[in-house]
Amino acid sequence: MKKTIKLILLISWLGLIYYFSSQVASESSKVSSGLLAKLYVFYRLFGKLSLSEYLIAFSKLIRKIAHFSEYFILGILSYTNMKEYFKDNHHFVSILFCMICAIVDETHQLFVPGRAYGVIDILIDSCGSVLAIILCHLIIKRWLKKY
Repeated sequence: MKKTIKLILLISWLGLIYYFSSQVASESSKVSSGLLAKLYVFYRLFGKLSLSEYLIAFSKLIRKIAHFSEYFILGILSYTNMKEYFKDNHHFVSILFCMICAIVDETHQLFVPGRAYGVIDILIDSCGSVLAIILCHLIIKRWLKKY
C-alpha cells in the first residue's frame, strides 16, 4: 500500500511539472508576476524599486527558485520510490532519473509557444534534486543508526 501511494505521488508530481512546462510563456510569466506582486508589499518595507522595476529585477530569480523547488520535491519523491526498487544504488538511480526528467522537461518546452530549451534550467533542476537526494540519504542513514 505504501509503495503504491509513493508511486502515485511521484507520477502526480511529474504531471504537475509537465503542466507547468506546458504553459505558454505569457501564462507562465503571469503566474510568476502574480506571486511577485503579492510579495511586493513586504519588499516595499525595505526596497526602493517601483513595482515594474521590482518585477523586472526579481522575475528571473523567482522562476529559477521555482525550478529548483519543484525538482527538490521530485528528488525526495524519486529517492523514496527508488529505495523500494533498487536496494543498493537507489541514490544514483534517483539522480539519473531526475536528470533525465529535467532534460525531457526542457525538450518538451521547445514545442510550447514562447518557451525555450535552457541548459541552465537543467542544471538548476539537477541541483535541486541532487540536494534533496543527498539530504534524504543522510537523514535516513543517520536515523537508521539511532534505531
